[in-house]
Amino acid sequence: TLKNGTDYTVKYYANTKVGTAKVTITGKGIYGGVITKSFAIYPAKQVIQKLYGTYAGFFIDYAQKGSATGYEISYSQRSDFKGAKSVKVTNNRTDKKTVSGLARYQKYYVRVRSYTVKGGKTYNGAWSDKKWVYTQ
Repeated sequence: TLKNGTDYTVKYYANTKVGTAKVTITGKGIYGGVITKSFAIYPAKQVIQKLYGTYAGFFIDYAQKGSATGYEISYSQRSDFKGAKSVKVTNNRTDKKTVSGLARYQKYYVRVRSYTVKGGKTYNGAWSDKKWVYTQ
């Protein structure tokens, strides 16, 4: 069994914020060599705090994430979200949204995720747990 510090060393770079991070493993002694790998760090899973029906729509309040560039709200009348529509909120200071123009008195499944744009690349967080709401 190899031991860190004795047989190899590990160094991480830029691994505390959303984006691309790197790890470098350097072998020691008879385990000589260097390998560098990149990996992505994604935003945390989002949480729906409030969800209720409005006239031909719904109101959603979700947790604000400090590292987020924006949020994506997905909704569908199917629980598997097949054919889902989505709304992007590009202001990271907004943690509430009213979606309107939907069919009245219908059940909709809703989920939300945060996203961060860094270096021209979009890092999508995990979807929140799905919840459902009836429009009024």
